[in-house]
Amino acid sequence: MKTPLLISFFLLAFSINAQKLTIDEFLRSADNDYKLKNHSELVDYFDNSSTSTPFLDKIEFRAELEDFEDFDQQYSLRFYPKGWGETKSGNKVAQIKKKENKIEHEEYFNSALEERYELLLSYLETTALLQKHKDLLNVYKDRVTVLNNMAHTAEEFDVITIISAEDKLIDLQLDIVRLEDGLTNITHKIRTVTGKKIEIGFDEKKIISVTDIKKLLPDTEAHPNIDNIYIRNRKLKIELAKSKYELEVAKTRDYISFFKLDYKTEDYKEPNKSFSIGMGFKLPFINPDRDDINQRKADHIEEKLKLEYALRANSEKITSITRSMNRMFAQYDILSERTKSGNAATSFKKYMEMEGINPITLLKLKESMLKSDMRLIKNRTNIRLKYIQLLNVLGKLTEKPIKNYLSSKKEPLNAQK
Repeated sequence: MKTPLLISFFLLAFSINAQKLTIDEFLRSADNDYKLKNHSELVDYFDNSSTSTPFLDKIEFRAELEDFEDFDQQYSLRFYPKGWGETKSGNKVAQIKKKENKIEHEEYFNSALEERYELLLSYLETTALLQKHKDLLNVYKDRVTVLNNMAHTAEEFDVITIISAEDKLIDLQLDIVRLEDGLTNITHKIRTVTGKKIEIGFDEKKIISVTDIKKLLPDTEAHPNIDNIYIRNRKLKIELAKSKYELEVAKTRDYISFFKLDYKTEDYKEPNKSFSIGMGFKLPFINPDRDDINQRKADHIEEKLKLEYALRANSEKITSITRSMNRMFAQYDILSERTKSGNAATSFKKYMEMEGINPITLLKLKESMLKSDMRLIKNRTNIRLKYIQLLNVLGKLTEKPIKNYLSSKKEPLNAQK
């Protein structure tokens, strides 16, 4: 009975160790980002708080005693009503603030998701570049070895050639250390935002190709009316500024300053004499709160100007990103064509079939091919980053249902925000 239990334990331990962090799982972790967790408390507070504003500003109880006589006392209950329409305006401000808090929460989610896309692409780029650098390191080592052999066999040999090759080898080793350090930092960030220290299993083969992105680009250009999370927030701020202005105006309509009910104990035997009522009216000739109204009006105008600026900036950003991507597409086509059928690749295959070819020539061809691959990796990553930036500006990144836009099929993520 103990043997099967032991086997089950080892199988469970193996399955845990074999678990890897997938791309979809990493993107879904944006739901549990620490920024959202902290802000969720504020969202819950506003959701559970009342948005109704009372009709009365305050209620005041007063007691007076004249000449310290027991039966010469006066009690007063005063009600201070709010301005005409102040309650309605106050309720509206409270409701918009609740909406504003929710849209800020969506902004946090949008930021967390965008950060994960960038980390994902940086990880894949650094991993691919690191491998190419290690392949190039072998080429440089072989070159130094060949040059040293040639120096011992040739009668005339320029030692500067060996020194130059060794310098390039050292520089490449330093670049590899830098890339390894960068990969360590990226890995740490990925594990920090997910809260998991399992192995990262991002698969480059599942990432959308540059060709597919190029096909999608014309669809993303036809968006005259931009509606992303940031624009919606700006529109809401205009609505809030307008409501605050209306509230400030309503406060000046406090025509009835107070309403009171008095009771005197001196006439307690005659109720019709012991009770009295009174009211206070505000004269409309002086309005000391005019500066506050003007400020609220200025805030409203300023928010509208900010929206116009944001719309203009977003439109310009779409144009800028699109133009940049078109330039990158042209660069990608050049690099891709050179990688597939360039002189270096063709010559390398040709010379590999020949006998007696100079090994230095083969190593130079291999170096050229690897460097072309590196440029292609960087170009491909930049296109994908620009693609994510464009989707973010267009408001697509967190559009329901939430999708994995780095997937060729753009599958919806299981855990939707």
